[in-house]
Amino acid sequence: MIFSRVSVYVASKENHGGTGEKVAYNLRMKLFDKIDLIGSGFIQENSKGQILSRLNNDVMNIREFVSFRISEIFAQILSIVLVVVLILMTDIRLSLVYLVILPVYVICFYICDVKSRAYYDGHQKQLGRLMSYFERGLSNRDSFHEKGFKKSIKP
Repeated sequence: MIFSRVSVYVASKENHGGTGEKVAYNLRMKLFDKIDLIGSGFIQENSKGQILSRLNNDVMNIREFVSFRISEIFAQILSIVLVVVLILMTDIRLSLVYLVILPVYVICFYICDVKSRAYYDGHQKQLGRLMSYFERGLSNRDSFHEKGFKKSIKP
């Protein structure tokens, strides 16, 4: 347990040095270049809010993964390996029970992952619709200001 905490600390010290921020910056720059190359047909078919929301959320998720999750995954794998070694050294029957339960554990996490991805996709779609709604509202507000309605609105 102590060894896994030390490994998380060491891995997080190396990752918090800006690796996640560098990855996010590089991704944003490459995505911006790709958006410039995409045809206007794609942008007209999809609302700007949905495109921007998906890009921003995906970049933030990748940044978080690179910054934090890699060290956590490393610590979890290390913990499982250490537990298996200690159980094998302690009792063979107990290690067989553990090795039978481990696939059940993996299957349960897989099912939770599939369900959470479905919820995440629904959340992304809803957030994209909300962003496109706000974008339309802001563009309508700007058109009112351009047409001179700004003077008739009293603060």
